[in-house]
Amino acid sequence: MKLHKINDSVYKITATASDFLFESIWPVPHGVMMNSYLVKGDNFCAVIDGVCGWDGVPETLYEALAEADMKPEDIDYVVFNHLEPDHTGWLESFVKIHSDFTLVSSAKGLELAKAFYGDSYRTMAVKNGDVLELGGAELEFQMAPNIHWPETMFTLERTTGTLFTCDGYGAYGIFPHTDTPEFYAESLPLYKEEALRYYANILAAFHGFVAKGLDVFADRNVRVIAPAHGTVFASDPDYVKGLFARFTEWSKGNAGDSITLLYSSMYGSTDKATAVIKDELTRLGVRFEALNIPETHVSFVLPAVLRARGVIIAAPTYEYKMFPPMAAVIDDIGRKKIEKRKALYVGSYGWSGGAEKELNEIVESYKLGWSFGKSVTFKGNPTEDDLEKTRAAVRELADRIG
Repeated sequence: MKLHKINDSVYKITATASDFLFESIWPVPHGVMMNSYLVKGDNFCAVIDGVCGWDGVPETLYEALAEADMKPEDIDYVVFNHLEPDHTGWLESFVKIHSDFTLVSSAKGLELAKAFYGDSYRTMAVKNGDVLELGGAELEFQMAPNIHWPETMFTLERTTGTLFTCDGYGAYGIFPHTDTPEFYAESLPLYKEEALRYYANILAAFHGFVAKGLDVFADRNVRVIAPAHGTVFASDPDYVKGLFARFTEWSKGNAGDSITLLYSSMYGSTDKATAVIKDELTRLGVRFEALNIPETHVSFVLPAVLRARGVIIAAPTYEYKMFPPMAAVIDDIGRKKIEKRKALYVGSYGWSGGAEKELNEIVESYKLGWSFGKSVTFKGNPTEDDLEKTRAAVRELADRIG
């Protein structure tokens, strides 16, 4: 864990992790950065957010403080923008060596802090517009609920224009600590992919709140965006704001003119139609991604669906319902509120259908507003007529997405 100076008042303390499931769900093949921030004023010092309580992590955080000529006992305030334990777990160790500090959070945040870590410290509940004076540095607070927990707030260090957004506007992956020229030249393509996957996995269910959060402190001169995961944007904060604005538009259906094909097959019958779908999309020159379910983890499926205006679901009936791995993926798409797609269902069945019925039930239960073209279903293997109907349905979908 190293200390990185961001500007005259702010330092970034980062731990990195890999080979684990983020939130015990999401794989992070490129790792993840866990950022904490130290704000030094003339009179008081504050730590904003933090890291997990992993073995050895609190101790290395304290060692990083030493690089700023500080020790844990010099911390006057701990500011928690968001109480999820990947940002607050270190507090359990911290209170054992230093209890003479004030924990600053929203009122809802302090409720959670007590539930997680007890109450052996002073607390300060803040609301919109409250300012904490550190002497030469000033922390202003604004509530940003449901990005992605209800207690979330943003903190602005006013003298440097540094906005601490916790889980807002972060990314998976291990990248340069700030948006240096090296970052834009070498890391940007992977960063955009990992930022989208992070958004799809962590924030998309609350896309309306994420969009509103972009306007928090809109009337201030925000010069730095400092999230809890990923790169600090100090040279071009508007870049990351624009990126996440685009993601929220994709959530609402305003995505690119491409198609994502999600396909499954048990014994090869639906695969025959899937091959025709791929062939027809290629012939039409339509950009598409084809993802096998369940071979593709849902953390990669969600961003693929987000960036596409059209979705094709090719999957068989299983026990009078949708093939279970596909049903689980559709349910996750619903949970993440990926709305207003142009869609098509194609699939095989044995004694009877049922997959399409469950598909519609899931989509309707989440009020996603998807519009489906005429489905193509077939008993056993598809006939030549079934395959021609599949081609026609693909052409109709391509026309609908423009």
